[in-house]
Amino acid sequence: MIPSARRLLDLAAAVSRPAEPRGLPVRLHCCAALCLLVLLHASTLHAGIVSGSLTGGQAASNGGTFLVVTGASIGTLGNNAFDDDNVRAFDEMQDLTLTSNLILDVVAPGIPSNVLGPGSTISSHYLIFDPATTTDAIGSISFDEPIVGVIRTNARFDDTDGTLGDPAVTYAIGSQGLESSDLISFSGSTLDFDLTTSTPGDAVRIITSLNAVTGINVCPPGSETLTGVVTGGTAFSAGGQFKQICDPIGDVGDDNFDAYDLFAFEEQQAVLLDADLFLDATNLIAAGETVSSFYIVFDPNQTERVVATIDFPDTIIGVIADEPQLLASDFMGNASANYLNPTLRGLEAGDTFSILGNQLTVDFAASTPGDSIRVILGSASPSLSYNVCPPEQTTLVGSVTGGSAATGGGQFSQLCDPIGPVGNDNFQSLDLFAFEEAQSVELSQPVVVDLGSGSTTIPAGTVISSYYVAFDPSTSRSLVGQILFPSQILGVMTGVGALGDSDFLGNPTATYLNPTLRGLESGVDSVSITGDLLSIDFSADSPGDYVRVILAAGPSDPPPVPLFGPIGAIALAAASTFAGGLAMRRRRRVR
Repeated sequence: MIPSARRLLDLAAAVSRPAEPRGLPVRLHCCAALCLLVLLHASTLHAGIVSGSLTGGQAASNGGTFLVVTGASIGTLGNNAFDDDNVRAFDEMQDLTLTSNLILDVVAPGIPSNVLGPGSTISSHYLIFDPATTTDAIGSISFDEPIVGVIRTNARFDDTDGTLGDPAVTYAIGSQGLESSDLISFSGSTLDFDLTTSTPGDAVRIITSLNAVTGINVCPPGSETLTGVVTGGTAFSAGGQFKQICDPIGDVGDDNFDAYDLFAFEEQQAVLLDADLFLDATNLIAAGETVSSFYIVFDPNQTERVVATIDFPDTIIGVIADEPQLLASDFMGNASANYLNPTLRGLEAGDTFSILGNQLTVDFAASTPGDSIRVILGSASPSLSYNVCPPEQTTLVGSVTGGSAATGGGQFSQLCDPIGPVGNDNFQSLDLFAFEEAQSVELSQPVVVDLGSGSTTIPAGTVISSYYVAFDPSTSRSLVGQILFPSQILGVMTGVGALGDSDFLGNPTATYLNPTLRGLESGVDSVSITGDLLSIDFSADSPGDYVRVILAAGPSDPPPVPLFGPIGAIALAAASTFAGGLAMRRRRRVR
């Protein structure tokens, strides 16, 4: 056993002191000091085993002890190499500067990643307990340097025997790793163990270092743009966490993490699409949208399951989970990431995800090389932004009182001009929206409604005001709510026909898209009228539920404006032509 550096300094100082000669020539004092200083230099480059002890278990009762040995004394480390009650440990590669990532099974508290990166100078040590019959051993081992992590699984042993093992040892054990019942814990430079095993034994590779550099660049606290939590699965049981990675990302997709953790990182942000972005074989985000992208990776060492939720900074408008679309969308990738195994990315049957506003819930079961998806956010897009009225400009009062929209925090919002596009997943929100259309106008022709407070025909000459109501969630959601209007409700258009026939009442700052997909679904959605109160019960997905509400002019309304023809008919026709062409290429989004 090599003495500790502190002890060597004390010895060197003691030997080199000009004390009484006691018959020893001064020359010899100097030589001894020099020899010890050389030894001290060597020891500072060798983070050796300081001590070990066997303190309990049947092995100790049987007279077993802790032995610090050398690799050269072992030679071949095969099955049943010892068949006794002793615990052995020896140093392997020492002061090795990593030139590539080293993946550990477990890391010390405070180290954010289980991957040590290039530039880390590490030393490796091997501990083995190989009894003849099933026996337990309890003890500890200490080193000259802090323990940064351990390797305890067969796969990691196989990966590192050649790079971290002692060159004098031939590693020929069929199964070196620990079982789930074996316990190890470490803090500082000491590791405690409680091992129960028989042939071929239990082993741990222990890594120490004074300058460990993490190979996965976990974002420092305060710089994250995502929040997430692992809530279930074997990853949760093993202590897996959600971690956001910051640039540079490095290699992704070829067992580069081998961790219980769920990772995510930013890709392209606020990008204006110059071509359609396909989410899967049939669903797309149209060119012209401004989107942001994030990449999610679960890459365990062996088959594991993770359940987790991630909150994003904006509304999620799509997830890419299929291998062909992931490859085709790599133009959204992070320039500092190297996407490997492109044909093995994506999800498998049984992997699931769900979207609620800006929250993603995942349930993945993965092995090598892991599960990965690309998450597309869209509220940076002009068509996904909306102009909520300031309080002093609101004319409506509403609330969301039930359904999954209410559970997710949905609320009522009145929009003010300019409205922008409506009807093609332009809100992707749990909120219930409404905005003014034609106000205080005199009808020059009768208008037919689907639901009336009296007749379903509002006659020509009636002075009315019109409002448009929209519920457009990012995925299938339900909403129960109500809106209080400033005067009596005469009727509501809920069907494609009545909505199309009344679009001349529309807001000239709004572009009404997907005219054939508007309205409500029979037997699923409903509205009811009580005076000036509209009650709503919607269940919607893409592209949303929409109705037009017609009011009788109130006493405080401005003088009526006669309507002699459709308002904005030319603009609406152009918009309908565009939307019709889009509808042929875009199907209802299913997630």
